[in-house]
Amino acid sequence: LYRNKGSCLQWPSFVKNSVRGDHKTLSTVILIIKRNFDTTALRLSIYFSLQSIFKHILTEGDRIVLTALVGTYDSGVYAMASSYGGMASRLIFQPLEENGRLLFLHHHVAILEAREGGDAARELIEQLQKTYIVMVKCVLYIGLIFAVYGSNFTSILLHLLAGDRWGSNPDAAAALSSFCIYLSIMSLNGMTEAFVYGVAESGKEVASLSIAHGVIGFVFYIIAPTMVIHGRNYGVGGTIGLVLSNGICMALRATYSFLFAGNYFCKYQDAKIKELRSNIISLRALKKSFRLFMNTLPEVPVQLSLCLSFIMMKRSKERLLTASSFSVEAASHLGLGISCFAVTAVMAFFCERKNFGKSIQALFSRRGGKYKMK
Repeated sequence: LYRNKGSCLQWPSFVKNSVRGDHKTLSTVILIIKRNFDTTALRLSIYFSLQSIFKHILTEGDRIVLTALVGTYDSGVYAMASSYGGMASRLIFQPLEENGRLLFLHHHVAILEAREGGDAARELIEQLQKTYIVMVKCVLYIGLIFAVYGSNFTSILLHLLAGDRWGSNPDAAAALSSFCIYLSIMSLNGMTEAFVYGVAESGKEVASLSIAHGVIGFVFYIIAPTMVIHGRNYGVGGTIGLVLSNGICMALRATYSFLFAGNYFCKYQDAKIKELRSNIISLRALKKSFRLFMNTLPEVPVQLSLCLSFIMMKRSKERLLTASSFSVEAASHLGLGISCFAVTAVMAFFCERKNFGKSIQALFSRRGGKYKMK
């Protein structure tokens, strides 16, 4: 940020010969900032700082709502669910998102260099789009595994990790199950936002993301109290209502990230369209964003297999909670889960083998230190 390293601040000449602190203080400060600091970097730092504040408010929003609206029992149940659920986020999704952001940045720099040098950047853009789809689909598959299979094994997991007291608590199992489903939305949002951070070029784009986070935070503080208090009449109150509110806001953030990605690919794939940079809600960007979202979803047979697996395992879990012999029913439930997972994995392998194989081959192939298409 500071241009004149190793030297003192460069005061304007009229300040040196006058008394500092007069009525021109504001204009003097602005002159000092422009003379000594890189205003572009300073502006970006301010945008990122504001965005960090908004993200902190969103992160701590659930604790604020819990403290204000529910008792210590619900707070304890939510703390347990978020602690176990957060382990998957920190150990699995966060490293993938960080590497994805660096990968997107590498592609974006290669595209800018190709355009500045007069080279055709269309192949690089198509490669980046395929990389984006593969990365988002990978984390979405992991999130769906937690949503479909992990959410139906929470009772067994709590019996093993926290003892019979938590394992036999239906509220704790339900809260952890809802958090497993929430992880699927979190995985989608994490990788799509990693793309935004990787390719954002100007402070205006970062500021737009900060504004979107602020608006979504405002939405959270409206719907969360409603879901926590009045959601009990529909079976989604308390901690489950709070997790559901977080999921809705996370889906809104992912929607904005998809819109940003659609605008980005439209802008770079068609150089004649100039207005897309400032108009992220254009019809062309909306269509592109929708196509990107559909391409990141699993194939239809895999979706059907996941839905059937979830229904079968949910019914098996209901029998498990009412069984007289927990160990026998747990073994049966575990066997059904392994069978469903094996069938879904085989189906996903044959359905996604062609698309994933080509994309991963292009992802790791290089020529002269840059990614190339094959």
